[in-house]
Amino acid sequence: MPRSTAHLALALLACILRAQSTAPKPPSFEVATIKPTDPSFGGILIRLTGGKFSATGFTLKDLIGFAYAVDNSQIDGGTGWLASDRYDVLGKPEKAGPLSRDAARTMLRSLLAYRFHLKIHLETKPMSVFVLTVEKNGSKLRPGLRETAARRLG
Repeated sequence: MPRSTAHLALALLACILRAQSTAPKPPSFEVATIKPTDPSFGGILIRLTGGKFSATGFTLKDLIGFAYAVDNSQIDGGTGWLASDRYDVLGKPEKAGPLSRDAARTMLRSLLAYRFHLKIHLETKPMSVFVLTVEKNGSKLRPGLRETAARRLG
């Protein structure tokens, strides 16, 4: 190989290695715990406070829905316990500071893949929807109780 070609190849290899080493690492939890929810707890609660992620009483289907920003009705497949067993998840990010919803979602995706061996397949599927339209003669909807009370008081 001529000398100039060897230098070019080494320079190209150095650029590739540098680009790979500087790629930002996606945010992840430094420490995370997942445990079954106390059966006496009857709801669900999610918090992003103190720089930590906390989800209480969530099913795996709920966690997947939050992680991928989809409604549970859009999640298809999985076993029966996906929507029945409830978990508490507590995660502390690697970096201190406020935790955004998007960062929490990214970290939760990594956690679900690691702890539950979750593998997903995203696809577009036609679904039924309801459309609310106004008729030619206008809306026949009446104001709700709150709006009626506000008008009477106002």
